[in-house]
Amino acid sequence: MAIKIMPLGDSNTRGKDWDPAGYRDNLWNQLKSSGFDVDFVGSQKEGPSTIDRDHEGHGGWRIDEIANNVDSWLTSYQPDVIMLMIGTNDVLQDYQLSTAIDRLNNLIDKIVAKVPNAYLLVGSIPPIDRPLDQQQVLEYNAQIPGLVSSKASQGKKVKFVDIFKELTFSDLSSDDIHPTASGYAKIADVWYDALLPLPVLSNPSPSPSPSPSPTPNVIRLEAEAMQLTNYVIESNQSPASGSKIISLYQGGGTTGSATGTFNGPTGTYNVVVGYFDETDGKSQLTVKVGGVTDTWTFDKWLTDSWVTSKTKATRTVAQGVTLQAGSTIQLSGVADGGEWARVDYIDFIPVSSSPSPSPTPAPTPT
Repeated sequence: MAIKIMPLGDSNTRGKDWDPAGYRDNLWNQLKSSGFDVDFVGSQKEGPSTIDRDHEGHGGWRIDEIANNVDSWLTSYQPDVIMLMIGTNDVLQDYQLSTAIDRLNNLIDKIVAKVPNAYLLVGSIPPIDRPLDQQQVLEYNAQIPGLVSSKASQGKKVKFVDIFKELTFSDLSSDDIHPTASGYAKIADVWYDALLPLPVLSNPSPSPSPSPSPTPNVIRLEAEAMQLTNYVIESNQSPASGSKIISLYQGGGTTGSATGTFNGPTGTYNVVVGYFDETDGKSQLTVKVGGVTDTWTFDKWLTDSWVTSKTKATRTVAQGVTLQAGSTIQLSGVADGGEWARVDYIDFIPVSSSPSPSPTPAPTPT
């Protein structure tokens, strides 16, 4: 069954004369070329006939105007995912800007209440190349991550998506407000990266590039093969081993655990965890293996806020521990903000063939 996605917002969602689909045509083509079965939904239709033209982008509309109509749209279309980018016209109309974030809060609450099982992606708004308006854009955007994080910490399926940081004034058209075609393409890329980790997008991508296999003498336990509590499996994550990882999707403050079994021969091993360290939080992970406990914070801030090749990280959690078939490995994670304590794998490297230990601080024995 197709995944129903509602693009929701103003003319930055609808598009302009030079690009009548805005970001939607690029995003549609990316999703389809990756093999996803998706259905854009909404009461509006703009764009070329080669894409799904449905959307809820309303030119000139403010946050409150979207909020006044959103219940009926959600009831009619029952989306699985909503991509919300709204607030530009509040700035342009200088409309009660001191309470703009309160109106966004109300809109988010209305959406979550109407479709609690849907995933809501909340985007920052693009820049405006006018000094006063741009300052107001900055002030409004700065409040969105905290608002979204507070919703996620309540268990709501809400995620912040930073559209603004990917755009510059050179990505704006001559009206200083709307993106150029290349600017819209950048927005599509950001939305695409935000959609990929969602569990609801479960269709396999065509021919994903396989991750390199560990060397033959390394025993790998994939995190998704462990017994999970609160953790969920994210598929189609091509930077990950086996294209799958586990994460605490419920967001900041969520805790979860994973338990697995070592199935290699009795021996002495160094234990290395593969994980993803992102820029939108400081989650924590505790690993217990071979009588050793190691806890650390994901605070490397490796460029991106999603699962990419740039956010891959490893940590040596135990050195020279004795393991035998049936030994238990336990993970305990705590999500923070938009960082979901994502774990990829655990490698067990026989000491006789291990590389030199990394400079990771020595873990504390239990």
